[in-house]
Amino acid sequence: MIKIMIKFIKKYFKHINAVQLVDHSYILCNSKLHIYLGNMMVLKTGHTFYGREGFRPYEPDNKQESKELNIAYNNNIKIMDKLTIEQSNVCKYMYKYINKTKNKNKNINIIYEYAVKHPDIKFTKLFNKIFTRELFDELCDFINYISLKVISHSGLTNFNNKKFILYL
Repeated sequence: MIKIMIKFIKKYFKHINAVQLVDHSYILCNSKLHIYLGNMMVLKTGHTFYGREGFRPYEPDNKQESKELNIAYNNNIKIMDKLTIEQSNVCKYMYKYINKTKNKNKNINIIYEYAVKHPDIKFTKLFNKIFTRELFDELCDFINYISLKVISHSGLTNFNNKKFILYL
């Protein structure tokens, strides 16, 4: 959808030289909990939802890209490119979630066992297995819990509610 919008602007509004937006995209979990897509995309790819389309952090007060946030953005990509299951401490967070919630969900147990048996694979591989349309409704609380823990533990920057710009 965003690619179509950008093509449309370039074709019919040639006087527009940039598109600005705030990354506040989210999906609802159990009709109450907001799960921010920017965070989910960072854990899947290293990029935010809009960043993967070329948008970059922006400082509206200075009317320019944010050097500091661009460094953090690029750091997110580097971290996620190398982060393993073991380095992410995700097994510890899964274990805490299972015990805290007294969870008996078969899929969560399968995911946990897989993670314990494969500590050296990339975290993105694991996250891409669990953050799917088929499993989301069933596992959204679990996904949100572990993703927030991994983001804070791994030194990733949260870009939710940050302004982004794409120069056309």
